Amino acid sequence: MTDRYKTFMILAECKSFTETAKRLFCSQPTVSQHIQQLESEYNCKLIKRHKRAIELTDKGNLLLQYAKRMQYLQDELRHKMDSLIATHLQVSLYLSHYVASHYFDELFQNSKQLTSLYPCEMYSLCYEELKKSLLDKHAKYTIMPIYESDPIMIERFHIESLFEEEFSLVIAKSHPLATRKVLYAKDLEAEAVLLPQSVHLAELIKHALHVKDVSVYYMKMTNFDLILKGVQQGLGVAFLPTKMVSSDVAVTQKIIKGLSIKRRTALVRDMEQPLTDGEEAYYEHIKARLQNVTIA
Repeated sequence: MTDRYKTFMILAECKSFTETAKRLFCSQPTVSQHIQQLESEYNCKLIKRHKRAIELTDKGNLLLQYAKRMQYLQDELRHKMDSLIATHLQVSLYLSHYVASHYFDELFQNSKQLTSLYPCEMYSLCYEELKKSLLDKHAKYTIMPIYESDPIMIERFHIESLFEEEFSLVIAKSHPLATRKVLYAKDLEAEAVLLPQSVHLAELIKHALHVKDVSVYYMKMTNFDLILKGVQQGLGVAFLPTKMVSSDVAVTQKIIKGLSIKRRTALVRDMEQPLTDGEEAYYEHIKARLQNVTIA
């Protein structure tokens, strides 16, 4: 909005050339000049004097309505532009439910300096949702598990390993195998094995048992947390990340001799999308925190 419209709006409010000049820190002739320019542009009288006060003509009132609307639109535009700038500076982080639940402290403890400089928004998603976010170009990088059975991810994206976790056998304290010091795969014969809905992780577990020629039956559950509850209630046994159950007194962890199930977690990056300074800062921060993490 030009200065003359601002002058006109203040004059309409103050109804005095003297007061308007004071408000604008300018001279009265400048105020008069701005009004004359507007009257010349619209070829009409915008103000009239009445008992030493300034009043608007009908056309002056019409111009005032539009001037206020222009002021509103200008303020709205400025707000939206500022919001877009803030959105551009904000970093979107995509990570697996498991990492969000069990590695949040490792990621963000004492990280106020980073999060203050580059505010972030976090999306905790399942494997397939994270994969789709990358393929659809919504995410530039994600923190997620890597499976050899899904070559699309390995071929399409840059994989930077963060850590590898062992999945141990988890059984209820009351389970007959809980007191055994050494377990073999054959000890699981005819047991119910609780599996996650994740196809790739379920296949990883099933393959490890198939190689050992163990006959078990499977029950699928939504996620690790639900599986753990199932184990606690004696619905079956499960293979879960050691870190997740290391401090759970309701269950027992066991190592099966000759059977190893491991899963790798990595930063998966779309190299076709350049990173902003903020995204780069978080990328390096995540690497530094999780590549040096101690797995319980």
